[in-house]
Amino acid sequence: MSKLLKIIGRSAGISAEWILILFLILAFAIRTYPVQTYIAQKTASYLSKELQAEIKIEAVEIIFFNQVLLKNFSIKDRQNKALFDMREVHVTMRQFALFEDPLNIERAKLSDGEVNISRHPLTGEYNFQFLADYFEQTEDPNAQPTIFGIKDIELSNVDFNYDDYRAPEKDFGIDYNHIEMSDVDLSIKNFNMKDDQYEFDIHHLSCSEKSGFELKDLSSAVFIEEGKIKLDALELNTGNSNVMTDYFSLDFHTWDDFDAFEDQVQLNINIDSSIVSLEDIAFFVKDLKGMNEVLTLRAKVRDAISQLEIKDFALGFGNSSFIKGDIELPDFTDTSKQSLTQYFSDIYIDLNDLKSIKMPDSSRSLILDPSLELNKFLSLSNLTINGSEREFDFQFDEFKSDLGELNLPGSMSFSRDSKMIKIAPSEDHLGELLIKDFRLGRFLSEDLLGNISGSVQPIIEISNEGELSFKLERSSISNVGFNGYNISQIEILEGSYANDLLKAGVAINDENVKLDMSCELFLGNKHRYGGVLNVESANLDALNLTSDTSIVSTSIEIELNETKRSVFEGQLVSTNIDYYRGEDTLLIPLTTISILKSPSNEHYTLKSDIIDMEMKGLFDWENLLVDFTDD
Repeated sequence: MSKLLKIIGRSAGISAEWILILFLILAFAIRTYPVQTYIAQKTASYLSKELQAEIKIEAVEIIFFNQVLLKNFSIKDRQNKALFDMREVHVTMRQFALFEDPLNIERAKLSDGEVNISRHPLTGEYNFQFLADYFEQTEDPNAQPTIFGIKDIELSNVDFNYDDYRAPEKDFGIDYNHIEMSDVDLSIKNFNMKDDQYEFDIHHLSCSEKSGFELKDLSSAVFIEEGKIKLDALELNTGNSNVMTDYFSLDFHTWDDFDAFEDQVQLNINIDSSIVSLEDIAFFVKDLKGMNEVLTLRAKVRDAISQLEIKDFALGFGNSSFIKGDIELPDFTDTSKQSLTQYFSDIYIDLNDLKSIKMPDSSRSLILDPSLELNKFLSLSNLTINGSEREFDFQFDEFKSDLGELNLPGSMSFSRDSKMIKIAPSEDHLGELLIKDFRLGRFLSEDLLGNISGSVQPIIEISNEGELSFKLERSSISNVGFNGYNISQIEILEGSYANDLLKAGVAINDENVKLDMSCELFLGNKHRYGGVLNVESANLDALNLTSDTSIVSTSIEIELNETKRSVFEGQLVSTNIDYYRGEDTLLIPLTTISILKSPSNEHYTLKSDIIDMEMKGLFDWENLLVDFTDD
């Protein structure tokens, strides 16, 4: 019996030795290149038959049971076009990871290849649908959530192409239906998947798109699940732009909400001080093609696009121009019914910055009116806008330019309909526009005139055809400079412009100038000028016109008509001219001056009770006035 046990024991020992030897031979055989490649090629051949699509693996290396290296791994779709083609796919797992739950992969790296995704021109079916169908599993309601983690994902020199053959190709910009990204380099850390929830950190992403858009670097901590997409500490650099957000979130209920993105997806974005190039933005907004302005931007964006709020908004451009404030954008699908509240705490526009902006290729170059360029800069503080896109009230504290300053302590209204735009005092405010030291002489290129200050109540209308009309309610001017003297106590009795007809009425009750004037000027095809001037008293010394105690009073009526282009005929009638110079007095009763003026000749005929005179030729009236005042 003992002998039998010894035989059995020896046989078992020999069997165990041979099993161990065979296991070691198998282990070493599997690690050999030919065996690994043979297994991989057989697997690829089997899957090719199963999927009815070509799958190739040129070689496989399995290293220490925790690393797999696939070389020249390719998958073709059922149209025999490359779906996935990679020179190397290198996967590293933790030791014994295959026997763990959850499955954790240490590192997955794809190098030197391409991924091509497309949709059928008729059905819209994706070219990888056959893979999804083959590996799809029936959902088990009792199953535990699938947890899958990859510590490190890398793409190196990978091209990604997407084509929806149902849509035509665009000639400029990012074409979301036909994307071609080349030289994609990607580094993702701490990738975790739990059911439909994804978390990962993008340490680096760079690529070039066929449109010309280049992404130099992108990094962020990403969280994705149905209902929320969040990117923390997002930094994006294109070379021209550098965008930084400490928080970027899209909130929604289901993925279907993206079909109505403007209404259903809530934005929550904090943009730090960033640099944005319009050249980059143009790749996404075709209408901006040709622009290259570089902007600085800071903002907090909230709510859906249809009712977007932008707080702590700061936009800068050029050398010194900026806009700061809080903005509520209306629903652009129906702006007439949407209320809006806009607040701009500070606006400063250097007109040189404005002129230097390169306009889109589809637009004409920006040309500023010479009268606007005189301002040099425009500065506005505490501008508030309340109402709708078609009708709103606005007010501001201070408007400054190189020409002067305006204040609007009350509010004015803006309204727009199918016929015109109207700006007028609000119903519950006087709408007085306060003028402070406006450089009237510079604006009109008239050296005799200085600064003007006062208050006006304007009503402005602009028709759809571009015709301008305005009306000034009874207003007062505290002072206006004339030849070095400030004339005060000026009242505007009438002021209007419509259908090329300008009407004005002014009364002055200054201690050295007392007069009233009314006039009508027709500025249409053939100009007509008419007016009445009653000067009760004008101290010419105070007005720096004379220096010998000269005072004049007069009453003048003028009528002048353009009979042909640049040819004027009319007359000036003075019922009296009383001129006092020290103790000397010159009283001229009725005086009539007939006028015929053309570019090549001037003809004046004077008739009065004192003298009759006729003058012909061309006269330099500016120097004549200087000679008169110097006399």
